[in-house]
Amino acid sequence: MLPYILVAIVLLAYLLGELFLLLGTAPQPGRIGRLYVTTGSGGGTTCNVEYHYVVGTSIYGGTDAVSRPFYSNLKVGMDVNVHVLTIGPFQFREMEKSSSEYWGTHWFLWLSAILWCGVVLLTLKARGIPRRLVRNGTPVMGRIAEIKAPRPGSNTVQLFYEFSNGAGQKITANDVVSKRRPGRISQGQEVVVLYDPAMPRRAILYDFCDYKAG
Repeated sequence: MLPYILVAIVLLAYLLGELFLLLGTAPQPGRIGRLYVTTGSGGGTTCNVEYHYVVGTSIYGGTDAVSRPFYSNLKVGMDVNVHVLTIGPFQFREMEKSSSEYWGTHWFLWLSAILWCGVVLLTLKARGIPRRLVRNGTPVMGRIAEIKAPRPGSNTVQLFYEFSNGAGQKITANDVVSKRRPGRISQGQEVVVLYDPAMPRRAILYDFCDYKAG
């Protein structure tokens, strides 16, 4: 799970850092030195703007990729504003663009970041449910109703089980456990179930969970 969390952090840090660069720093004077188009291995093209800008008494250079409509309105020698952020030995730069240009070239990155972070948060929330049920869940006796055959190469097996809540309602739920877990698992076997009275289908098999010590 850690690699997915790190990807989410990197995506958010990049996008939020870029927004801060564009909105939170004063523009520096710059000038376009070259306009050129590159062709990728898949046949797609990228429009590039090479520019120079001044910070204090020093001249620096940078290159940004832009959309084709924005590119068509630029000319070599045109004055532009460049936003610059210096952190230690590192300098981050980006040419000032209109909001429509920014969102036109960044909407997919933002959508990907939002979806990715949403999936990560939902996964973390789901992983926290067993621990909360071990601490606060209501214990009842249930039984294994079905053992679903694992997929080839899978290290887990899915168990369907039944139990009754405090109102006498019969609940069917399922849990995934490791095939390497010691002990016999058979259909009809009695098991201890921990469930949330507010959401009875939110339940775990206490006999096979990993959080008994938590």
